[in-house]
Amino acid sequence: MSDKAYVEDVVCRDEFDRTIREELRGAGVDGLLPRDLSRRLGSRRLSPWKVTKRIYHINNRLEKLIGQKAAEKRGMRWALTIFMSDAWGSTKEELEGNMKRLGESSK
Repeated sequence: MSDKAYVEDVVCRDEFDRTIREELRGAGVDGLLPRDLSRRLGSRRLSPWKVTKRIYHINNRLEKLIGQKAAEKRGMRWALTIFMSDAWGSTKEELEGNMKRLGESSK
């Protein structure tokens, strides 16, 4: 199973979460403001506040599973973490192996 599918299964509940993840990935290191993410989603159902809450939920789900966050605040903007950017091209087994090594080195 590729890491893209694994991360998507773990952190994305629905199409909005997938779109948020994709938009943050495309934004690069500078990230995006929640209002810009909300506009790019094109839905009146997701206000900037709800976009921020969804990012918090994505982070919590991933942190409970492997101890890493998917996105981080950079000023007022949200951007993907270095972990997510690096993990995007790896496999599930490589990702789990890296997490085990990080856990062992922190002890």
